Amino acid sequence: MQAALFYTFSTIAQTVAAALAVLGAFVLYRLNQYGLEMAEHSDTVALRVGHAPEHDEELRRLHRLGDWEGVFRYSGRPSVGEVLPTNPAAPDARALLGAIISRRKRVLRLMGWSAGLTLALLILSIAVLALTPAILSLPWAPAVTLMLGVVLFVACLGAYTLTAVEAFE
Repeated sequence: MQAALFYTFSTIAQTVAAALAVLGAFVLYRLNQYGLEMAEHSDTVALRVGHAPEHDEELRRLHRLGDWEGVFRYSGRPSVGEVLPTNPAAPDARALLGAIISRRKRVLRLMGWSAGLTLALLILSIAVLALTPAILSLPWAPAVTLMLGVVLFVACLGAYTLTAVEAFE
């Protein structure tokens, strides 16, 4: 049983660390694409959209700062005065900007969960490797420890899958 604990928890730690690194690379690539898409849609919303002249300066400022959420929120404000002619692509661009912002937030939240579960499993693996003699001294502890490790491993794989699906859907 000692060998099973050593091999299982050293292998699990290496596997999830490598999987998280690969997932992180893909997610960073996708986040960069989201940034480019948000900039493009923000450009349409902030600079070429039919909106009230009083919103013009603030929308341009938010766009220059790269505050895509600010552009999205501010472009939804009602107009007080005369509205400039609308670009036909503007409503679609605003909707797409909002959708990309929401998706980016979901991907970041899922990536956080993936990293948190991975960290928990790495800490458990290090603790099990250090405490294996003590774990073996209790008759129930080896089975419970292996079960906990497998459950956390499956949870990590599930979080990685959800993150990848959300990022590349």
